Amino acid sequence: MILSPPMLKSAISISSLALILSLAGCATAPGDNLAAPPTAAGAAARPNQPAVLPPPPPFYAEATPIDMGQNGSKPVSFERAIVTMEAGTPIGKVTGGWLHVTFRSLRANPGDADKACVQVGREELRKAHYSTPDASNALFGEHQMEKIRYQLGADITFLQMDLHVQPGWIKATLTSKGTISVTWQVFDTRADKVVFTLKTTTSYQDQSTSDGGVNPELGMFRKAFRELLAQKEFAAFMSPDSPEPVGNVGKLPVIKVAPGTAVPSLALPDGFGQVLDSFITLEPGQVLGSAFLISPDGYALTAAHVVSGLKTVPARLHSGIVLDAEVVRINDESDVALIKLPGSSFKALAPAAPGEPPIGSDVFVVGNPRMKELNASVSKGVVSGNRLISGHKYLQTDAAANPGSSGGPVLDRKGTILGVISWKFAGAELQGLAFAVPLGDALSSLNVELNPAQ
Repeated sequence: MILSPPMLKSAISISSLALILSLAGCATAPGDNLAAPPTAAGAAARPNQPAVLPPPPPFYAEATPIDMGQNGSKPVSFERAIVTMEAGTPIGKVTGGWLHVTFRSLRANPGDADKACVQVGREELRKAHYSTPDASNALFGEHQMEKIRYQLGADITFLQMDLHVQPGWIKATLTSKGTISVTWQVFDTRADKVVFTLKTTTSYQDQSTSDGGVNPELGMFRKAFRELLAQKEFAAFMSPDSPEPVGNVGKLPVIKVAPGTAVPSLALPDGFGQVLDSFITLEPGQVLGSAFLISPDGYALTAAHVVSGLKTVPARLHSGIVLDAEVVRINDESDVALIKLPGSSFKALAPAAPGEPPIGSDVFVVGNPRMKELNASVSKGVVSGNRLISGHKYLQTDAAANPGSSGGPVLDRKGTILGVISWKFAGAELQGLAFAVPLGDALSSLNVELNPAQ
């Protein structure tokens, strides 16, 4: 029996026709690019001629992704998949029945591919242990995708897919077979350009029944994504440039730094003009972080999650000068990191007197509430408590600590350092719950000593 068009529609309950057409693209505005803005260098150009069938791989075996292991990768997110085939290019056909009667031809429609392809890519990155954070940080309320330095995109330059529906007594069988070519691009948000390009061509074949099975569109794209993750050059490029991690601090050499000098006459808030010269705005990606100088030699403290996975990070001084700071040492467990700016004779903050600050005493927090225009914002509060949470000491304050304040200093009225802002509880019913790592604990967890003789 040969399926008529109405029977064909009912037999393919997984909506294969619509999905294949969506993979071929949805109409978008002209000039859409892949992972980079239209002005980014290195972006792949759209072909002006119909695609030519590339030679398919000789077999349909699936590549095995290279696992990045416990060290993860450079911070990366999969943001977009587009089709750059010429509109109307034939990409396949749908046939049915024992005589393989053609019911419909499939043609390309340039633009964004199905959004489910993006989800497939993110799933595969997580499975291979790439460092691709979740959509949000429940503790600090920051949108993690915006912090990712590297964005991966897929440019589908060729697609061919034939579908055949074979009726049965109980259910129909769908056979899908085709080839997909993808140009993969990695966009560096800091450098504002495409920094890595790789092309893969993948053959695909699958058979499923009308009551379920592998979605041909997503199955083909998933296999192509795994082909990318199996390439040694991609894994090598995405390997993390990690600074020296801190596990057992006793095994690491002590870093001795000269501390900042306290100014006897300094009193806040009047003296903030001097304090802000020691504040640093970090730009690890599309969002901001905070840091502060603890030594005239350029050493500074920040939160580990601000610079995690980075070897260097742009550091903007209050004067507007931008320097590339080296990430020297990280302690993820304590959420503190030591960075170093090139040069010397910096204005550094002085440490507060040893011991826990009195509960109820005034404190000031300096940070970046999301926008560059609001950098070095100051908030005032009190010491709400000196806490021990999960084995770690924290200074609790009700001073406002917004997203972007991570790594900023908590100061007393003398302008000396009490701690490093780490996290806060965020929620409609929670107010005034920000936590900082006490300065002494931050230094010891990094095996750093403030030595006036240095």
